[in-house]
Amino acid sequence: MPVTGGLWQLVPFIDGVPLDREKYLREGWRAELLSRFLIGLKQKSRELPYFSPEDRFSIVAYIRMLFSRIEQHAPALMPRVGRAIAFLEREFMGVHDSLRSAFATGITIR
Repeated sequence: MPVTGGLWQLVPFIDGVPLDREKYLREGWRAELLSRFLIGLKQKSRELPYFSPEDRFSIVAYIRMLFSRIEQHAPALMPRVGRAIAFLEREFMGVHDSLRSAFATGITIR
């Protein structure tokens, strides 16, 4: 639902039919359909242009802005937050730009 230039999710999920989770995990046809959907989503996302490099969302810039605001508005949290900042700087920020981007879902398949 667009509101003042942003998108808002009104409910955390869409109501549906309750699943028998034991049976659901063993139904291979679901995995096949989901796999086809995810492969198609990845292929289609390659065709989407960015309007300019500046318009592309940067998780690195967002993280740095978030930490800056925490430091400004809740400095007492910084000793705890500092460990996360150090980890991200050491393990994530340097490799972020080399990671490919594509549309995906919040589903993890193991």
